Formats: sequence, structure tokens, C-alpha cells
Amino acid sequence: MRYVKIACQVFLLLFLVSSFLGEGLPAASDIDPRIFAPPVQERVQMAPFTVRSEDVDYTITPLYSYDLHGLVVSCHDSDGLFDYYHKLWGDTLNVKDLCVLWGSNVQSDIYTKLNYSSGSYTCYVSTPNSDIWRRFDTSELSNNHLLTDDPAIAAALRDTAVGDQVRIRGYLSQYSHGQGFERGTSISRTDTGNGACETIFITGYDVLSRYGVPWRAIRSVSSLGFAATFLILAGWFVYGLFRPESLADVDKFVERAAKRAEKGDMRGALALLNKAVDRNPDRSDIFTARAAVHSALGDYHAADMDTARATALDEPQPLTQRPSPMRHDPSAAQPPSIDDEPSQSWGPAAPPPPPRRHTAQRPAQKAPRQADQAGFRPPWLDGDES
Repeated sequence: MRYVKIACQVFLLLFLVSSFLGEGLPAASDIDPRIFAPPVQERVQMAPFTVRSEDVDYTITPLYSYDLHGLVVSCHDSDGLFDYYHKLWGDTLNVKDLCVLWGSNVQSDIYTKLNYSSGSYTCYVSTPNSDIWRRFDTSELSNNHLLTDDPAIAAALRDTAVGDQVRIRGYLSQYSHGQGFERGTSISRTDTGNGACETIFITGYDVLSRYGVPWRAIRSVSSLGFAATFLILAGWFVYGLFRPESLADVDKFVERAAKRAEKGDMRGALALLNKAVDRNPDRSDIFTARAAVHSALGDYHAADMDTARATALDEPQPLTQRPSPMRHDPSAAQPPSIDDEPSQSWGPAAPPPPPRRHTAQRPAQKAPRQADQAGFRPPWLDGDES
């Protein structure tokens, strides 16, 4: 599990670093010249048509053909965890929103000096610098609600991220479904506020250039690696809560206690030895070790008790044998009957002698080190070096 923990930490670090470096905006020198051109919009005469997405029928009413080249500065996934409105309105045709720039906004580095963010249906642009804001052309920015029933286009949209340069072809459209939902589209780049977003039913989608491709690949791999190793560690933790205890666990506790004691962490060593005693109370070496730790902590009464317990466990126990059955021998002496005069007293047997008391004697040795003194080596380790 040690290597799994290390791998989990490495994957997490790679994910965080790649997430930071994999998103951003390209330099002005890396902008595709096609991004400098404004969108092409032409009116069309098309009858409404119906498409189906996730068991819902949508009616699409095309108004204008639309061809847009732009730099993605912000985006919003409609199936995101915190998206509430798309789920509420049952709108699954709107796969993603892309907020894009073009024209003079990307011909200089002005676009790199602003802040961008997206909501469920909005794109926000801000800067604390008024001079930069005056130089920024809001008519060369649009927030696009992108509609598609094509799985390949939907996958390409979901794979698009900030910093990508894209081309979007389709129709500026109104769309609705039979459950009371309806949305229109903007047909001008100069409007603002509610209703100023372009709603595009996509017929073609291309990514002209991606930003931070190596870091995105690292992020994808590291996210999967982190998830896998985290699940392994979580499963091992849960297994450790319910697995049966074994004698090997006791040895591990003793070894860890020895390491803690060598580092001067006597209270940590004591806690581990307590666990070892709870799991196996019949090992004298554990009590001897705990007595040494108690002595180092200045608890001599507890040390004496553990020493006495260790001494008792080390003493050989008498063997108990079952008496063999005796055969009847008529010539053998018979116990006197009630009519015979007893030749000796048959009164109650004398009580057994009292058991030996083991008095714990503190061994004569140098004064133990203090609890917080690093480098203490418990006596039970001395036997390994001899």
C-alpha cells in the first residue's frame, strides 16, 4: 500500500499542475489569421424541421446561415454538475456554450488582459483597468448556445476548452419543444443583455488549433490514475475496518512501538503496545516492553504490574494429569465402615497452602530517560543484538 499511496499523491500533483498549465490563452503571435475576420451571416428561407435528443422532439426554425471563426475564452457544459436550468427546462439539445473573440480583439494582446467566465446562459468579461476596457471591442465577442443532435459534433464540443481556436458553421435559429420551452437567438453583434446570445444549430464544427495539448493529455491520464489509486486506498481502508485480526498484527504493533520508542515518542509506543496486549494478552515480551515504556514515562506502578505479569507468564505451568482408573484389589486395605472404630482421624482435610505471591522487583539499573528524550531504546531490543 505504500507505493499505492505514493502513486496517488503523484497523480494528484500531476493533475493539479496540468490543470493549471493546460488552460489559458495563446499568445497573439499564435492566433490563426482566419480569426481576424468577422462572422458571415446570411438570411435563409428554410422551413422549420424537427430533431430528437434524449427522447425529446425539438422544432428548429432557421433564420440565418452563420459561419464564425473565433478564439474560445470561456465555456460552459450544459450537462455540468452545477447546471440547474438545462435540467429544469429539459434542454438537452444545447450541448455547450462557447464564448469567443475575433477581429481586433485578438490582433493585439488586449484579450490576455481581461477576465472571462461563463454561467448557464451567460458570458462575463471584466477588467479593473478602464483603459483596457476602452480598447476592448464588445461587438467582437459573442456567447454562443450550440445545438446539435449529432453525437460526433457533441463529442467535439465537449472536448473543446479555453484557448482553442474554432470554426462554427450552422444556422442562427429559434428552437422549442412540446413541454413549453422556447428560445430565440440574437441576429446582431452589437446587442447586449438578455437575448444577446447567438443560438446556432450546428452543421459543421472544426478545431483549428488546440492550446496546451500535452498538458491536457497529462491531466486526463493523471485524473484516471488518481481516481484508481484513491479507490484502491479507500477499499483497503474499509477492508481494514472489518477484516479479522491476526497474530501478525500483534508483531506489527510491537515493531512500530519499538520504532516510536527509539524516536522518543513513548506515548505513541505505549498506545501501540496497549493494542498488542489487547490482541494477545499471553505474551510476556509485550508486557516486558510495556513495563520499560511505563518506566520511561515515570509510571513505576504500572511498570511493576507489567513486570509481574511478564514474570508470571514466563514461569512454567504445572502439568495436570488425569488419574488412571484403579482396579479393585480385595487384599488392599479397605476404608473403615461406619461400624468400625477408626484407627486415625478422617476429619476434614487440611486447607491447601496459600499460593505464592510474586512481588514485582524493580531491576537495579540506571535511571530511565525522560519520556520526551529521543533515542530511547527499550530493553526488549537488547536481546536481538546479543
